[in-house]
Amino acid sequence: APANVERLFAGGLLSDLPKDLGLPLAYSYTQQPASVKLELEQRQTEIRVTGTQKFIVSEALLDAQVTLTYYIDFASSDKLRFSVPSSLDEKIHIDCANLKEKKKETAQEGRSIWELQLQEKTLGAVTVGITFKQELAGLEPEKPMALALPLVRAEDAAAQQGHLAVLKDGSLEIAAKPENLEVLDAAQLPAALRERQVYLGYQYIRPNYGLTLSLTRHIPVQIISIEEERSHA
Repeated sequence: APANVERLFAGGLLSDLPKDLGLPLAYSYTQQPASVKLELEQRQTEIRVTGTQKFIVSEALLDAQVTLTYYIDFASSDKLRFSVPSSLDEKIHIDCANLKEKKKETAQEGRSIWELQLQEKTLGAVTVGITFKQELAGLEPEKPMALALPLVRAEDAAAQQGHLAVLKDGSLEIAAKPENLEVLDAAQLPAALRERQVYLGYQYIRPNYGLTLSLTRHIPVQIISIEEERSHA
């Protein structure tokens, strides 16, 4: 029968175990011989991911800098996966220590899944840097243009969370439509995203997040002073 935990503590049995060891299975017996059959299973690899995604928007270009930190628990692994919009397949640059091989596996619903193979199986934290640039063609003066940010997502992760920041160069007007994102002040963002003035800041805790921007490029208005008007009169 299952043992009474209070009696185990009172009897001093648990004091002999390491402090960082979880409470084991314990049984009591009233007659001998007594036996217990145990079935052991090795825990499967579990991966959690924390990310930071920075997007710098200018009138002609979108510059993205993404960092995904994979935390590999319980069983080591030498494979990590993430996805990006398929339109970026030829534009992404990947930086990862001990990287052996990178390859695109499949593409579905407009996204490509990439697999990174490490030199050896590992436990703990592995950091992956992903950067790319995307031209913003078709941004005409005074005509709003919708831009769905090309977000990077970890794949096969038990959980993923992170922060996202939008910065802007020039005089663009930007309106945002977030999906499954929590709005944050710049001061609440990680230091890596606060290197310069942040226009929009968010936190995500679900994999199905998204952000659509409406970009408007205004024509500069020339202001003429009274003195200049008189000089041309």
